[in-house]
Amino acid sequence: MGPSDISWIGSFQLFMVLACAIISGKLFDAGYARHLLIGGTVLYVAGLFGLSEATTYTHIFLAQGVACGGASGIIFLPAVSSVSHYFHANRATALGVLATGSSVGGVVYPILLNKLLNNGRTGFGWAVRAAGFLTLGMLLIGCIAINTRLPPRKRGRWIDFSHFRDPLFSFFVAGEFLIMWGLYTPFFYLQLYAEANGIDENLAFYSLSILNAASLFGRLIPNRLADIYGPMTILIPNCLLSGILIFAWLSMSKTAAGLIVFAVLFGFSSGAYVSMMPAVTASLTTNMNELGIRIAMVFLIVSIAALTVSANFCI
Repeated sequence: MGPSDISWIGSFQLFMVLACAIISGKLFDAGYARHLLIGGTVLYVAGLFGLSEATTYTHIFLAQGVACGGASGIIFLPAVSSVSHYFHANRATALGVLATGSSVGGVVYPILLNKLLNNGRTGFGWAVRAAGFLTLGMLLIGCIAINTRLPPRKRGRWIDFSHFRDPLFSFFVAGEFLIMWGLYTPFFYLQLYAEANGIDENLAFYSLSILNAASLFGRLIPNRLADIYGPMTILIPNCLLSGILIFAWLSMSKTAAGLIVFAVLFGFSSGAYVSMMPAVTASLTTNMNELGIRIAMVFLIVSIAALTVSANFCI
């Protein structure tokens, strides 16, 4: 398998995370948050254990891209939407704290898998199963802790383009789409590009952990500022900085020092995009009973960009 084949798995997984929100958004608004969380947990763990037994590209694509990606989409929207139900004054901060979970996972899982795969005893199958057991434990906590506050809204469409009559909402979604087309490129190729330029293999591997560690602060600090100055006011300069850093990425990442500096700066600036998307959507929503479908419509449009991002930038 070449780099393009491998990146398509991650790209399709990201597409599924966003596109499946159209299903979970409607069901969340209808009051089925707990059902979505339990169903998504079962599917995600099944995908990981299926991945541990995979022997062909098709097996890997179905297990990681389809099963794990779809399960993430089913789980993600209820988590962010339910938090928005409980917070108003400090909503962006609360969503930033929630989003730090994926940053911590982005640090822990690469290190966990790297140690287990290279210790000469565990092997690929049990390394992935270990990640599966850890994931199961974390998701069970979410299934118990997460619930909705507002009464369910049974009526309503699964896909509702009427929300795009709001010009502010439409411009926001268009911007999110264009940003997605370029923002995730370093996530797919940072390690590969570093290795191609002769950087130590160990450092190249941990560059993603460094990036994700920096994104933890990029999800906390800007989100706290967003509660003071407004989420859109903070999101725009962070996305602008991320765009500038992507232009500088190829030249910066040819040396070990440049790679670390890029990973820290880009991790911080890109973290705001991930964590503030639901917060900005909530700030543009007057009827909070429609928040689930509004976030789902954002994710549906952005998922189209997510599907093609890795293929457009193959090295």
